[in-house]
Amino acid sequence: MAYGNGVCDQIDSGVSYGQLVNNIKADFSTSDEFQASYLISQSAQELCPGAIWRLRHSAAGYVPAT
Repeated sequence: MAYGNGVCDQIDSGVSYGQLVNNIKADFSTSDEFQASYLISQSAQELCPGAIWRLRHSAAGYVPAT
C-alpha cells in the first residue's frame, strides 16, 4: 500500500509516465515493462482514481524502451 501511495504521489506531482516506469524498474531491479505498467495501473485504479486522467495524458505517446 505504501508503495502504491508513493506512485500516486508521483503522479500528483507531475512525474511523467515514462519516468514512473523507470523509477519502478529501478526500485525493483527489473527490466520488466509489464510489471512496472501493471503496478502503475493498479495503484492509480485502486488508490488514486482521480489521477487516472493525468496519468493517461502523461502516457500518451509513450513507447517502451527496446
